[in-house]
Amino acid sequence: MMDKWELYLFWLSLALYIFSWLGITAEYIFLGRRFAGRDNKERPVLFRILSWLPAIAIGVHAFSLAIRSYLAGHLPLFGTYENAQAACWFVFLFTLLIRKYGDSLHYLGIITYLWGIGLFLWALRFNPNRIPLTISEQSLWVDLHVLFAWLAFGSFLVAAGLAVVIIREKNANFIIPAAVPRTTLTELHFKYLSFGFVTYSVMLALGAYYSFLLFNRWWQWDIVETLSLINWLLYGLIIHLRLFYRRWLKLAAWLTLLSPLGLLVAYLGLSAINVNTFHSFDLPF
Repeated sequence: MMDKWELYLFWLSLALYIFSWLGITAEYIFLGRRFAGRDNKERPVLFRILSWLPAIAIGVHAFSLAIRSYLAGHLPLFGTYENAQAACWFVFLFTLLIRKYGDSLHYLGIITYLWGIGLFLWALRFNPNRIPLTISEQSLWVDLHVLFAWLAFGSFLVAAGLAVVIIREKNANFIIPAAVPRTTLTELHFKYLSFGFVTYSVMLALGAYYSFLLFNRWWQWDIVETLSLINWLLYGLIIHLRLFYRRWLKLAAWLTLLSPLGLLVAYLGLSAINVNTFHSFDLPF
């Protein structure tokens, strides 16, 4: 059962995420082009207040997850209910962090915040009861394995959002105003891809090491492991295209946009169809 405060904070987090997206979308529609490249202090007071909503939403949601973690006795990273929320949290966090490269870049949230809200709503399909861990799951290696998985996921989804803008480069004011140089977007796209690839590689390495500790085998060919390996190879190909075939930048952007589908299947999709895997932690309703 969910604690009442956890439940209240769950719905408050969802409301704040939705209002964050509505606020940033409204700002883009009414102010986006006029205030592109200008200091945030020049915006109307209402929109300056709304610009804080994503940070508040992240903080409230983190507090909600902290309460759940305390009551469950472990990090909230097990089961699709918790994982979908973690996915949303990291997507919002990484989108918020992109603002340090320029105020106008926060409009990327029009794309990525909407994806994050979809992930949050996906959690509602699954049992919210806290799941007791088995002895093999009570390990720091498991916690680190899952943490790096979500670091990679958040980074890859923000890279996918940037890919949408790169693909629509002929429309100079699509989402990100033309005042932001397109070279900045391609550089950020590569940075997020690279960070995601490194953290994804660490996630795979940690999983393989813990598999060896448990089963004396580095690789089980579990369906989630296999899909994760395919995703890793695909992202490696995208980075290779970005580094050595700059004329295929748009192809790399398209692959970046489509590749999260593989992540979603591996991370959150298989649990919906009850596939037999070591990586399923869901309780039946």
